[in-house]
Amino acid sequence: MSPNLAFVPSLVHNEDEIYYSYEPLNNPIVTRLTLEHSGTVLRVIWNERSTKWDTFSFAPADKCDQYGQCGANSICSINKTPICECLKGFSPESEGTDSNNRSLSKKCVKEPPSNCQNGDGFLKLGGMSLLDFIEFKLNESMNLKECEMECLKNCSSSAYASTKSDEQEQGCLMWYGDLIDMRDLLISGQMKGHDIYIRVLAFWVHEHPTKTSLTWANPKH
Repeated sequence: MSPNLAFVPSLVHNEDEIYYSYEPLNNPIVTRLTLEHSGTVLRVIWNERSTKWDTFSFAPADKCDQYGQCGANSICSINKTPICECLKGFSPESEGTDSNNRSLSKKCVKEPPSNCQNGDGFLKLGGMSLLDFIEFKLNESMNLKECEMECLKNCSSSAYASTKSDEQEQGCLMWYGDLIDMRDLLISGQMKGHDIYIRVLAFWVHEHPTKTSLTWANPKH
């Protein structure tokens, strides 16, 4: 959620939950949030001058706004064709294709599979939306480098990111298991987005050095 002229958003996160909240920028304001038959969530604001409801926002705005559009371990980029692609170091779980030679798989898996014994690293993806918080850990006291090292210790960690989208790089979000609902925000032109660091085989770290975090190491356990 980004700043606008009607609402002030805030992020609340603690040991139990993470959620967005917002308050009107100028009081009083009359707004209404509705769920259409089509599944679209529509927010309208009452316009005193025209005495009618003005559309403020709606979702989903496009296919990439639909939850899990591209399945696990993939990126949705609305300006690309096709819009879905596996993360670097991953490939479609199923090799089946449709009449246009597009993958029918809704999940991408590491290729080759990782046994986490020969060392892993992290590929940096800029301008991304934060992943779904299905299985994650939050540590607000860690910086980005500490976050990386913590992830390297745990073979089940899949990705990490700073809780801040600015240069402070403070706060650590770590994800485990499959990575769901990732979107390229830079391509869609929506907002700045976050740097997400995806766990891959060490092979990919060496093949794409400009896209990686600075260090990689064997897991301690």
